[in-house]
Amino acid sequence: MSTKDKLFFLARKKGMQWGEIANQLGVSRQMVNAVRLGKKHFGEAVEERLNELVDAPMSTDVNQSNVNQPHVNQKIDELTNQAASLSARMDSLDARLATIEKLLLRLVADGGGKTGG
Repeated sequence: MSTKDKLFFLARKKGMQWGEIANQLGVSRQMVNAVRLGKKHFGEAVEERLNELVDAPMSTDVNQSNVNQPHVNQKIDELTNQAASLSARMDSLDARLATIEKLLLRLVADGGGKTGG
C-alpha cells in the first residue's frame, strides 16, 4: 500500500481526521497534505509510525468521537432510511412473488390454460 493509500485508509476506514493523523505522526497537517498531494515524502521514522497506525487495531475511541459529529449522524440517518426503504421494497416484492407463484400453480392445475377442442 502506498503512503497516500495508508493516509486515506486512516481517514476513511479508521475515521481519523487529517489533523489527528498529523499529530499521531508527529508532523504538521501541512506536511500530511503535501504527502497526500505527492509534493513531499515522509522520512523513514514517520513512515514506520504510519505503518504502525495502519496496522493498529481499530480504536472504539476514534469511532466514538465521530458519532458526535453532525455529518456522521446525518449519514447514519440516511443509511437507516435507505435500509427501511429497501426492507419495504423487499416486502412488496415478496408479496408479488407469492401472488405470481399462486397464479402459476393455478395455471398448471388448469392444464396450462388449454381448452379442449
